[in-house]
Amino acid sequence: RDDKPSGSIEELPLEETPCAKEIQHLLRRIRNVSNSISLSATAISNPQTWRNNVLNAVQKCVLEWRSIVIYYPEIIPTIAKEAALQTYMLIQQAIQSGPLTGSNPGYFKRCGADVAKQALGFLQLCVEDDKDATLLFFSEKQVQTIQKWKQNAAKAVENNQPPSKSQLKKQQGKKQKKK
Repeated sequence: RDDKPSGSIEELPLEETPCAKEIQHLLRRIRNVSNSISLSATAISNPQTWRNNVLNAVQKCVLEWRSIVIYYPEIIPTIAKEAALQTYMLIQQAIQSGPLTGSNPGYFKRCGADVAKQALGFLQLCVEDDKDATLLFFSEKQVQTIQKWKQNAAKAVENNQPPSKSQLKKQQGKKQKKK
């Protein structure tokens, strides 16, 4: 199995610069966090475990990417776009894992207000506003999607509903009965 991210940065002509090394480190870290999320699907369904093991790890990757683009303003756009894509995909994976597992990322109607509040706080820390998203080299469509997730999470927090029965069982680690 190839351990390089899709559209790998390793395929791009990089010199051995400090910036290139930091981006390669970031991509390895993103790949490791992504693999960990994928392999721990049932273990992270508890909201506290999800926050500690997924949201915090993903947030650190986003902060590392933000530090790179701030410290190296001369970053090559094609490299920046690839790193931004990998970072965005990791954020999406976080919003589609744990108590939010499902086919639609950022679907907060069944998870309960507490999980929605955690997700909203996470998204706000990752991408504060449109200016921040531009700094991180996210595309316009990615920015719109993140804004939609934030709106949906805020609406779920405002509605202040408990999790659905099936979500509550999943969050508590109980097996669901099959009909």
